[in-house]
Amino acid sequence: MSTVIVNAGGFLFWVIVGKLVNIRELGFITTAVSLSNLLSGLANIGLNYAVLRETPVRGSRAFVSSTILGLILAILISLSSLLFRDVYSGFSGYIPFIMILTVLGVIATISNTGLIVSKKYKFIFFSNLLATLTKFAIGIGLILVGWSIVGVLLSYISFRLTLFVVSFLVSVSSIGLTLPTLRDFAETVRIGISNYPLMLSNILTLNASTILVAVLSSSPISTGIYYMCLVIVSTLASIPSIMSLIGLPISVKSSKIDVMDEILRIGGSAIIPLVVFVGGASDWILGMINKGLIAGFPILTLLTFSIIPQVMISVSISKLNYRKNLRQITVIGLTQLLILILASVMLIPLYGLYGMVFSYILSKVIPLVLIIPQVDFIMGSKLFLIQAIFISIAFLLSEYAPSLLISIFMSICSLLTILLLKIVTPQELLGILKECFRTVL
Repeated sequence: MSTVIVNAGGFLFWVIVGKLVNIRELGFITTAVSLSNLLSGLANIGLNYAVLRETPVRGSRAFVSSTILGLILAILISLSSLLFRDVYSGFSGYIPFIMILTVLGVIATISNTGLIVSKKYKFIFFSNLLATLTKFAIGIGLILVGWSIVGVLLSYISFRLTLFVVSFLVSVSSIGLTLPTLRDFAETVRIGISNYPLMLSNILTLNASTILVAVLSSSPISTGIYYMCLVIVSTLASIPSIMSLIGLPISVKSSKIDVMDEILRIGGSAIIPLVVFVGGASDWILGMINKGLIAGFPILTLLTFSIIPQVMISVSISKLNYRKNLRQITVIGLTQLLILILASVMLIPLYGLYGMVFSYILSKVIPLVLIIPQVDFIMGSKLFLIQAIFISIAFLLSEYAPSLLISIFMSICSLLTILLLKIVTPQELLGILKECFRTVL
């Protein structure tokens, strides 16, 4: 439920921001946020994975060592934001905000992972809800008084600061606060580094590519389109992905891996109707945010085809972490990173923004050959095929009727197809909703 709150709230926030600021300001904001996310990802050398894997075994020493390392690395990495001060004329004034966002981004992610490990799921919800409400209040309020770019950046700072303070205090109250040894730091670095290539690949996909669009095009419109499409796709993909993250500490403590086996089937089935809707009504969705973004509707539709592969990789990584197969995790991450870089170099000069989209999809699809033993490939293929069929039908029928209505109808049809094929049962889907609401009761 907290994932839904954060991502749905984040999407709604961008919808409101897109309506209140002009396209140039939107380009500045998305570039600054992407840069801070990129630097936070670079500084977080897989430390949240180290918390997930080692805290159930080593207790608070793993959590504290990860937090200290994250803080030090974030401060150092944030200085590199100075290299981007001239990406746009007048952009240098926002560098201090980016530095603060970078540091808060790292430590907030680590402390929030501590809530997952300690099974404080209610506090995950409440901390994210409080942080989201704070972001809305500060961001929208400052925009209305004329602080457009600064207002949004301050709202992100307030979000991350609130999330860190609440999650850190609750995590420490449950896990404890023990000074780590040098061995604890070394083990944290070892576990984190093994997951770093995978995390780095995801960070490059979501943020460095946005920065690359900004640098190469110097166009706020292109930057805004690409970033907004990624926000929407990431929102959908995060729902089953967070289930795999929650499943990891449960598996470690119970010595069972079965808890993660159904994530792809049930979680993937739950989001397919949403994916079909987004893929078919991409023009309406982008237009709702900002009319200047409508031209990018094919980009959003194409990016939706990366969601199921992304979920499959996330589930397989959780299984590999359970088995301590760190070498395979490293191979998967490096493969994604290599494909992304090579594809971008070759395709961007030829196809521009579409080249970046194709690179994104390839970096998610090709590595699937490495995880065949870890994930139900047949199930993933079924879900992917259902998505492709109904999005294609929606595109064909949108020539004769509004895309919004067609996409709603196709979304319902995709859900009925999943139920008729008995991929999931109505009881299982209802169970997901009950579990979500149970976390806040």
